[in-house]
Amino acid sequence: MEPIINPWVIYILGVVDSLHTFIDIAMITMVIVAVVMFFMMFIDEFETIGKHWQKTLKYVIRYIILFLTFVILMIFIPTKNTIIGMIVANNITHNNIDSAVKTGKKIKDEVKKDVIDIIQAITKEEERK
Repeated sequence: MEPIINPWVIYILGVVDSLHTFIDIAMITMVIVAVVMFFMMFIDEFETIGKHWQKTLKYVIRYIILFLTFVILMIFIPTKNTIIGMIVANNITHNNIDSAVKTGKKIKDEVKKDVIDIIQAITKEEERK
């Protein structure tokens, strides 16, 4: 018997959540480090920065590239809810909807009949008293 949802999908949902959490933490850390580095540049002597500007520029460029990589990953890696929505959208067909509607009508009719039987039984009991 084939499972409705592949167990690997459940695993991937957990991994995606962990990955998003990691990227969130990494991006927050990078912003904090960037702010601290910015303030350190103003505290340090401008002559020292001037001597090492090429080296500093290399680090800044690498930092920006890493930050943009995280931003791109955040944009293109779907969240757990998006993956669930994609699975649901992939499995909803006209046949499934028609089956659900037919089943719903049958259940509604049975419940309606049961309610009418209960009301009639209560009415008979009231008449006997």
